Amino acid sequence: MTWPRRLITVLALVIGLVALVRGQPPRARGAVVVAEFDGIIHPIAAEYLAGVIDAADTSDALLVVIVLRTPGGLLDSTRAIVSRMIT
Repeated sequence: MTWPRRLITVLALVIGLVALVRGQPPRARGAVVVAEFDGIIHPIAAEYLAGVIDAADTSDALLVVIVLRTPGGLLDSTRAIVSRMIT
């Protein structure tokens, strides 16, 4: 695993843990949404991942795990994904 992949994985985990710590009081049950993406990051990939996050918000999911297997892609799309993760 190259360092950019490790960085993305660590970033996703940190964002998830911060959301748990900052979030609401513990619930008895909550869904964990897992999204996987294999391929180059482009606008449709950004829309897909934003849609997954929106659906998780709507369903009041406890955690969203995003598994990325990508060689890279467009910077604007990557920024859109990260921006949606932190908002």
